[in-house]
Amino acid sequence: MQHVRDILLLAVLLVAFALFVTTHVALAGRLTLHNHPRWRGVLALFVPPLAPIYGFREGYRRTSILWLVAIVLYSLALIASYLF
Repeated sequence: MQHVRDILLLAVLLVAFALFVTTHVALAGRLTLHNHPRWRGVLALFVPPLAPIYGFREGYRRTSILWLVAIVLYSLALIASYLF
């Protein structure tokens, strides 16, 4: 039974991390290409916590919320992997 739990936890970790990276790159790209000043998007790419902050300011609320959900889900799955 432990193997099933490990596989499910690994799947959640992989999906959450992939969702986070994809959302982060998409948000930083939108900030770089569609908003001024463009340096905010580049900075958000290299300083991840700035991405949802600038995203909310520029009106990318859904993408910023998805970014936050992905990082919380990944963090919880990572904590669960250490506990179990």
